[in-house]
Amino acid sequence: MARGFAQVILNFVAARLQIAALVIVGLLSLASAVIDGRRVGWSQWPIAAGFGLALACGVGLVVWESRREEPMLDLRFFRSLPFSSATLLAVLAFAAFSGFLFLNSLYLQEARGLRAADAGVMTLPIALALMVSSPLSGRLVGAGRSRLAIVLAGIATIVGSLVLTGLSNGTPLGVLGLAYAIFGVGMGSINAPITNSAVSGMPRSQAGIASAVASTSRQVGASLGVAVAGSLAGSGIEVAHRADFAQSTHRVFWITAAYGVVIVLVGYISTSGRARRSAEKVAALLGTPEIVPVPPPTPSQPQAAASVAAQ
Repeated sequence: MARGFAQVILNFVAARLQIAALVIVGLLSLASAVIDGRRVGWSQWPIAAGFGLALACGVGLVVWESRREEPMLDLRFFRSLPFSSATLLAVLAFAAFSGFLFLNSLYLQEARGLRAADAGVMTLPIALALMVSSPLSGRLVGAGRSRLAIVLAGIATIVGSLVLTGLSNGTPLGVLGLAYAIFGVGMGSINAPITNSAVSGMPRSQAGIASAVASTSRQVGASLGVAVAGSLAGSGIEVAHRADFAQSTHRVFWITAAYGVVIVLVGYISTSGRARRSAEKVAALLGTPEIVPVPPPTPSQPQAAASVAAQ
């Protein structure tokens, strides 16, 4: 009996390690290809191989999980629009914010010549905006207004990015502080609705893994955001102390603004009646009647989103 139990444990651990290997190799290959693509050349075989390996790992993960009786992540989760939207929102929001932090840290210290401590002081508006907007976003989500919180986050990302599309070595520090505060509002507003969208309508027994996927998506977005920002700013990263660094960041902030547009659109989709119905269907499909409640919109907010998961 003991030997049989040990074999079950070994099989369980081996399966989880194989899944982890697919995820790690896939993300490493993708990030490496994105980072080195501009320097090596997008058409060169090492970059093509990196993208190909990332795609193969993704396909392998889907095939592996879909054939297991007890998958680590049930792929049927992604039939729920709120859950799929939460994953996409997390990737986009953290890609935007991490790319923004990466480039502006270099800009403040290299292009503007600020000391590390002074550059840190310049980014205080981000922290202050996060402190104010995060609890307010939680209140909005708790009141069934997730859509408003997500749209606010998307608009803040758009506006903050557009302010920085004209970045130069002579940009007034006040303008920078304003842009940083706006970005902070965006990040502070998006976290609560991401978690809410991930777990709303899910069976209580699956709420933990749903929340974990949302958290993992945040980290994936952060990694890819830095990789994309560094790749697009390309030559500017290598000569960050030169005058052309600020100009090399413009295309990144235009793309970040596009992230914000997608966040707004996904915010509308993930909080629609169709999204709620898809979450209910997934819960029924998983065969668990007890789900995290998703109350209907209030009369004052006909388009309000699902409320925060019950305690």
